[in-house]
Parts: sequence; structure tokens; C-alpha cells
Amino acid sequence: MRILNFTQHAATPEQLDAGVVEPESSDKEKIQKALTFTQLPSTSELRMRATVCALLAKDLLAQYECDAVMIGGAPFFMSHLENALRNFRVRFCYAFSQRVAEDQIQPDGSVKKVQIFRHAGFIWGDEA
Repeated sequence: MRILNFTQHAATPEQLDAGVVEPESSDKEKIQKALTFTQLPSTSELRMRATVCALLAKDLLAQYECDAVMIGGAPFFMSHLENALRNFRVRFCYAFSQRVAEDQIQPDGSVKKVQIFRHAGFIWGDEA
């Protein structure tokens, strides 16, 4: 299954290995613009923007020959986006990551603890 990355962030190598497709930069810019809110949105703006995103997702799915989109972003927008994607019959999922703590030994002998998010699968909005 091929899954189009419809988020503001670049797909990780693990996600790419799992079938996520990263759009070309011009298409990524369109996605980022559609998902970015710079002012407090009204409910009607959220619904309108979700429709715009769903139509863009539908077009990009065909262009990139993908089966679904991976979504994520502002929590206040996701339910609107999910509804619009369902209305346009676009399959969607969220990435599921596990947080792993790793110790990195520094040149001076000190230890730096970092949190790394490892891709662990997808959570589907509807049956996949």
C-alpha cells in the first residue's frame, strides 16, 4: 500500500520504508499552506479549509498513485479534516510512533539523553 504524506513534516526513513510517499516540494508547499493556520479560525473556516484539503488530497492521491493519505497536525482541525476526507471517500491514517530514550555519550564523557520517535505503524481512520 502506498500512503501519501499529507502532513506539514517530512516523512521519516522508517515511514518511507513502510510505504509512505513524500510529495515533491511544490506539492508539499500546497499541503503545508492548506494545513497552516496563522489566525484563530472560525468553525466555518475550519470546514472550508478541510474541504480544500480533501480535494487537494484526492488530486494528489491520483497524481502519486497512492491508496491513502497520512494526516496529522493541529488537533482542533483533525476532526474537520477527517469528516471532509470521508465525504470525498479518501482513506486516511495517522502515524503511530513509539518514544525511545537513548543515551548518547558526548566527547567530554558526559551523557546526553535524547527521545527518539520510532515509526511503529498506522492507525486507520476507517477500516484499511
